[in-house]
Amino acid sequence: MHEVSREEFFDHCGRITRSWVHLEQQHYYGVPSDVEPFQRWQRGEPDDLSYMNEWCEFTARLAADGRTLRRLRLISPPVLDYHRWVASVAFRIVEAGESLRWCDRRDVPEILVPVTDYYVLDEKLALFLHFSAAGEITRRLMTDDPAVVSGCLAAFENCWGAGTDHGDHQLD
Repeated sequence: MHEVSREEFFDHCGRITRSWVHLEQQHYYGVPSDVEPFQRWQRGEPDDLSYMNEWCEFTARLAADGRTLRRLRLISPPVLDYHRWVASVAFRIVEAGESLRWCDRRDVPEILVPVTDYYVLDEKLALFLHFSAAGEITRRLMTDDPAVVSGCLAAFENCWGAGTDHGDHQLD
C-alpha cells in the first residue's frame, strides 16, 4: 500500500475501463468545497449547486463512455444535518450517472467493512481515503493487493444489497 496525491487519485479514477464502487461512511465531510454550501443550506439560503459541476462533469463523461459508477453511503441513524443536506443535493450526482444507495449500519452488523472510505476501480485497485476528525482528507492510499481488493468488493456488494436507492430512501 502506498500514498498517492490528489492528482494521482483523480487520474486513476479517470482511467477506469469498466467500473468503480465507492463506499462512504463518515458522519461529516469537511471537504473545503462543501463547507460553505452546507452552511448556506443550514441558514435556509438558496444554492445554485455550481460547486458540484466539476465532479458531475467528470462522472458524466465516464458514464457516457459506458462506465458503471456506484456510490454507497453507510449511515448511522438518526443522521446529522450534514447527511440531510447531502441527500438534498445528491440528485445531481445521480443525474450525472453515478448510482447511489444508502445503507443503515444497523442492517448490516455482520459485514466486515474497512475502517475508512474507499473506491475500488475496475475490480483491481483499492483507493482508501483517510480523514481527520474535522472531516478533511488527510491521506489517500492505494493498493492492488488482491486480498484487500476482494475484501473491499465483498463489503461493498453486501452493503449495496442491503441498501436503498437514493430515490426511494427516507432518512430517519
